[in-house]
Amino acid sequence: MALSSFPDRLSEGLYPVRTRVKGLVGHQPAAVLAPLFQDNSEWFLLFTRRPVNIGSHSDQVSFPGGKVELQDSDLLSTALRETEEEIGIHQADVRCLGQLTTFPTGTGYMVTPFVGQIPWPYSLTANPLEVASVFSVPVKWLLSPDNFIRREKPPQPDLLNLPSIRYKPYRGQVIWGATAWITYELLLHIRKAIES
Repeated sequence: MALSSFPDRLSEGLYPVRTRVKGLVGHQPAAVLAPLFQDNSEWFLLFTRRPVNIGSHSDQVSFPGGKVELQDSDLLSTALRETEEEIGIHQADVRCLGQLTTFPTGTGYMVTPFVGQIPWPYSLTANPLEVASVFSVPVKWLLSPDNFIRREKPPQPDLLNLPSIRYKPYRGQVIWGATAWITYELLLHIRKAIES
């Protein structure tokens, strides 16, 4: 498959954008963006690390995003606004390819992940109040079964009962929790796009 056709093939396999999703009682709606970019002949996924001492997501690897605000017209608007505020990627520069499974987190959010392609190179500007650092990981590395651990968890009522995913350290960064699950699901779609 040609590298230039990869985003189109991936988009075909993702869920269509549904910007309003029914949540769970007690869960705040939120949205994140999983940014993909191509550098030379390789694809990368962009991550952020939260600053220390900012609350429940302190010092965690994450995707740019956050809870829905009053000015947001829909969930995709939330993901794009937060991405621009956190790391300086202009909303108009993101090509939304689709979305992934909406799921509840243990911290009380109902998260809808969107997948977007961004141009590269790009001048990123991390907001120090929300982002300690920005880094990328090659999709090829993430796809390797040697680089992640998947464990089933005991079923819990009213939850999706997602498996526990944790990636091995990549240059000192560990992807785990909700971010690891989003990454894992996205990679299932990427694998299909590559193999089809």
